[in-house]
Amino acid sequence: MAKATADRIEQQTIYGEIAALNRHAGDRLRRAFRSSDKAENRMFAAAVLTARLELAHQIRFGNAPLCALRASVRRAFGVFARDIAEGDVIVTADPYAGGTAGQALTMAIPVFVNGQLTLFPAIRAQLADSEGELAGGFNPAAYEWWQERVRMTPVKLFAGGKLQPNVFRFLTASSRTPDWLGADLEAMHSCCREAQRSILNLIRQYGQEKVLQAVDGMIRNTEQACRSGDIKVKY
Repeated sequence: MAKATADRIEQQTIYGEIAALNRHAGDRLRRAFRSSDKAENRMFAAAVLTARLELAHQIRFGNAPLCALRASVRRAFGVFARDIAEGDVIVTADPYAGGTAGQALTMAIPVFVNGQLTLFPAIRAQLADSEGELAGGFNPAAYEWWQERVRMTPVKLFAGGKLQPNVFRFLTASSRTPDWLGADLEAMHSCCREAQRSILNLIRQYGQEKVLQAVDGMIRNTEQACRSGDIKVKY
């Protein structure tokens, strides 16, 4: 019994550290973003996902849809299912693939341990401007999404650790505020990289098996609590 209690405490500690790295990513993003809507209004969300593309932990800092974060990551990884490597950074802003209204972009960095994909961080944030008929992406007279944003299907911003200049130029050139957008992309990338390092440090400290067991246990417990009605959702 004592060992079982100790194991549960250790699992809660591990999961608490995963939650902490998400909160830290959000705090860093708020300070690093160039765009005022993200810095002041916290128009972003952060998450850690599993290799099965389940949510290990998620946190919303502003009015940023978390369900879209997971859906967009799943679609992006589906596109690159057989072409994901260490050092890749995948971005997407596709309203037909896990997207939502507004000019939101999702960035995900796969984390590999001994050649296997493990936990990885993802960030979803509102862009300052990404084409569209009106600046900022809100157009009350729009009758098709082209009038509000540019469609960007999943693409690698970094491949094998190397920045893809053509992708970066396309993203910044598709904005009325290219300097702001470029700085925000760099901020998202920096925070994802730090979250990646934190995940790897956590795995080195506790071991990959214990970390994944803690995540799987929390996912199962949350699902059971939801099914039993122990968790109440407020709208």
